[in-house]
Amino acid sequence: MDFKKKYIKYKYKYLELKKLEQLGGEIKEIPDNFYHVMSVTKAVIGILYHIHENDYSRDKQLNNFIKKDYSTNKIINKIITIGDALNMNSGLQNNKWNFDDFMHNLDDNKNLSEYSYNELNCAQNIDRFDYNELMYQLLASNLKDAAKKLAVFMNEPINEVMKEYIYFKKPDGKEYSGFFKEGNGWKWRHTENGEPTGPNGIWMTEEFALKFANKVKDIVMKESKINGQKVPSFEEYDFIYNSQNVLKKYWNGWWFSNKCAYAIGHTFQCIAITPNGVRLQLYHEPNSKEGEEKAYKKEGELYSKLYFIDDIEKSLFDLKHLPDGNRSGLSKDDLVKMVTDKTAVFYLDKANPDNFSIGLKSELKPGYHIHAIFDKGDKYYIDGKEFEHEGSLNMDAFVKTIKDKKGKEWVIYDYNLDPKLDVHLINSF
Repeated sequence: MDFKKKYIKYKYKYLELKKLEQLGGEIKEIPDNFYHVMSVTKAVIGILYHIHENDYSRDKQLNNFIKKDYSTNKIINKIITIGDALNMNSGLQNNKWNFDDFMHNLDDNKNLSEYSYNELNCAQNIDRFDYNELMYQLLASNLKDAAKKLAVFMNEPINEVMKEYIYFKKPDGKEYSGFFKEGNGWKWRHTENGEPTGPNGIWMTEEFALKFANKVKDIVMKESKINGQKVPSFEEYDFIYNSQNVLKKYWNGWWFSNKCAYAIGHTFQCIAITPNGVRLQLYHEPNSKEGEEKAYKKEGELYSKLYFIDDIEKSLFDLKHLPDGNRSGLSKDDLVKMVTDKTAVFYLDKANPDNFSIGLKSELKPGYHIHAIFDKGDKYYIDGKEFEHEGSLNMDAFVKTIKDKKGKEWVIYDYNLDPKLDVHLINSF
């Protein structure tokens, strides 16, 4: 997936949609302290479904689709439960998502639930996790009085009357407006008939984002352990935000690493729940195609935004990740102490720590070290002495084989299972 190309296509198709007829009176702009958080909307919807689970149980049917099973050539009745829809486990591919069409239907005040159902009824059947935009529109449409539920959850009043706001201005002065229900620090895009948007419809302030995240953090971290859906590796599922294989689970619009939860919006709006508190990345995009292309290039003003999650995950490493011996640049005393205290993972046999994903590093435990793979009978040397290898996969300390970013295979040893390996490692310094 070409992340930049995809985003620019979506954003500028969005900007070229026809403007709604102004219905009299001055239409105000959305204040500058409100940020369009895009798919963070899904995380809000997921929380509302959870707190109203008595009315919307996870095993309750959301929709059924009349589909053809091409493996048997038979027509089947495919039932999608609320829980599967919330966890992107509907069994329908996202191949019917078309940003242009969706936004045209929104601006034309069409029935978004009906539109989404008809599109998904033609989607390809799959048997894996797939991030499905239209499924979240069905969820939003199915959630009665969604905006009111959000206001009640946040202990605040809501103005039931929708307002029309200008949400974007192009450099040439052209304006785009839409209808919103709003609360204290948030505005939710609806059709003129009052149907909430599911894929990308919420604007919010930093104050609201922080308040919301702190209110839901315990729910989110607990429920991911109970109902979380496993996320395929980046090699299996090309999700641009997971190129480092940091994200392990998905629950109700939230992504999870081993320690954190993330609500992620395109391009990179993000609410992060970490062991050290809530962190936010909310910002305005440039209002021109040229500005965006420049901003996200290396050394551009927004380039660092792309590494928000990776930087958080690196900051939470419990262990140092170092090349072995002289390559580390540290004294022998420091290296010996790290081995003895088990405060570092060493990458031996010319392994480069930079060639391994952040997700893999986050899984390594005290006493784990990375080695090249040896066959039984291979020769190796420590402190000038020759040894004959028993075979990496035959070692008592063997944990598993892994691949670096370049596809080369390595092995993880757990030195806790074979204390003499600590001695060998120290002697190699």
